[in-house]
Amino acid sequence: MVKKLSNEEKVQVSAVVVTYNRLAFLKECIAALLQQTEKVAHIIVVDNHSAQETQDYLTSLGTKIDYLRLEQNIGGAGGFYSGIKYFAKKTQDDFVWVMDDDTIPAPDALKQLVAAAKIVPEVGFLASNPKWIDGSPAVMNVPMVAHPNWTNRLDAQQQLIAIKQASFVSIMINRSAVLKVGLPIQQFFIWGDDTEYTERIKRQFEAYLVPNSIVVHKMKQNQNVDIIQDTPNRVGRYYYAYRNRLYNARQRSNKEVLRYWIQLVTMIVKVLVKPNSGKFKKIGVMLHGMWSGLWFKPQVEFVQGQ
Repeated sequence: MVKKLSNEEKVQVSAVVVTYNRLAFLKECIAALLQQTEKVAHIIVVDNHSAQETQDYLTSLGTKIDYLRLEQNIGGAGGFYSGIKYFAKKTQDDFVWVMDDDTIPAPDALKQLVAAAKIVPEVGFLASNPKWIDGSPAVMNVPMVAHPNWTNRLDAQQQLIAIKQASFVSIMINRSAVLKVGLPIQQFFIWGDDTEYTERIKRQFEAYLVPNSIVVHKMKQNQNVDIIQDTPNRVGRYYYAYRNRLYNARQRSNKEVLRYWIQLVTMIVKVLVKPNSGKFKKIGVMLHGMWSGLWFKPQVEFVQGQ
């Protein structure tokens, strides 16, 4: 049962930041969290085994943060799994606010999320409004609306838009949802873990975009991942993209699986006809990911004894 919050009640929120060797962004992100007008109860930084300079900086912060250093890099998915598990087991906070290390929240971003949580007591998660550095929408992170006509829930203080999935670039998840649906799937490694997790929550809870909660996602380029345009040294990671996409499609419906096959064939044709290097390596990575996706059956882990 989701706890109903009163307007006067103090809401306790843990922030989870996953980082890997992006110290400049990490410093800016933590500074923004410390400057929130709605105080963050715990700042949990999950370090995916970054280099020594990141470790030294995080150690220097002392009690300002909860520092969780992993023994190896287990990807963004493993980082969010570890951080949300830490939140559920080590704190009693009401919500966990998750983000990448290159996510910079506006000073009132958390205040807006907390205000929305008091409006919608049955909420599973709330998503911030992600922008790129020029103020345009962050293409990779725009939440997927639940209704084609953008059915809204209106309130004197907030306009909340019903959504059915969001990325881990600033979403605030209800503790009750974490305990009921389990943790993110760490075996995803990268890509698709946030889609799977937010869709899993949405099957049992409400979810909304909070337009007034602004964050800036400082990606190098404001575009979706694209195996055709990406650099050769990054092609191998698309194995996870195609494996995880097929897993997610299988969780939805046969129609979504069919859509996956159509998109895969379309992308293979594009790789073949467009001028780009390493065509057969790219196709091999996609097919390898697809094949693995047919047999990929990770188990959802639940937090025990909470």
